[in-house]
Amino acid sequence: MEIVFRNSFYLWSLVVVPIIIIAHFLSLRYSRQRAIKFANFVALARVSEKIRMTSNFSVLFMRVFVFIAIVFAIAGTTLHYSGSQVDADYVVAIDASASMLAEDFLPNRFEAAKASAIGFVDSLPIYSSVGVISFSGTSYVNQPLTMDKTIVKSAIEGQEILVAGGTSIGDAVITSTNLLMNSNKPKVIILLTDGRSNLGISTNAAIDYASKNRVVINAIGIGTEEGYFVDIGNTDVLLGINLDELQSLADYTGGKVYSPTSETDLEAVYKEIALSEKTNASLDLTFFLLIFILFVLTLEWVLINTRYRIIP
Repeated sequence: MEIVFRNSFYLWSLVVVPIIIIAHFLSLRYSRQRAIKFANFVALARVSEKIRMTSNFSVLFMRVFVFIAIVFAIAGTTLHYSGSQVDADYVVAIDASASMLAEDFLPNRFEAAKASAIGFVDSLPIYSSVGVISFSGTSYVNQPLTMDKTIVKSAIEGQEILVAGGTSIGDAVITSTNLLMNSNKPKVIILLTDGRSNLGISTNAAIDYASKNRVVINAIGIGTEEGYFVDIGNTDVLLGINLDELQSLADYTGGKVYSPTSETDLEAVYKEIALSEKTNASLDLTFFLLIFILFVLTLEWVLINTRYRIIP
């Protein structure tokens, strides 16, 4: 469990707390001076038996807590914890480069990846949102987050091999993270590729971005590090995955890396991800802080007009 602040700069406002405490006691001193000027000392003695002039520490604590709660709310206080994967939102990112037409998976890598992804979507609960992107040298959003699984499956089915050359895993992670940015649930990317990043944003920068936004990356590498020859433009090209790269994506974001070697293995991977029990979750505490502030302010108003009212 960890508490982080999205806008930590505002925490500097907490230096005002000592000023609030000093102002409180100066106010009490001024009130006492006014009370001494009260002409009827006999009446003052009688009243003071029922209403004592105290330092009102309870009121002071409440005011300090309210101020701190306001600062925390402005700073975007968020609680990160280990939550249930069942409640997560997902982005399915599928490599759509030409190498995905390799036929070591039936009918080829690309179609096998799409079929397994559709099966994954079918296994999710109705309240999980799913987005879809495809990537090669750049990334394309096929479907923003939605709970309509029919639309999601249609988006996956409609994916095609992209004409842009190369593979930019970093761009795919950034795009997927942006789709998940406004989700209040655990956020998970399922990234499938058969290549290694050779264009665009570095994977290290993408890892930092995903980690900062509490996004888990489960990386699926199709093929082997030795590579697979594929005919691209009448030329045999050797392409292969970089397991170290995929391992870093998973390790630094709390996910896992998989290396399926068949369609059956690929389906099992998606099933394992869907049934995983734990993942990173976050809870924005701003709403709860505002409720706390309203409650304490109301309680303070009651106290200063009853138990801690000031003698005129």
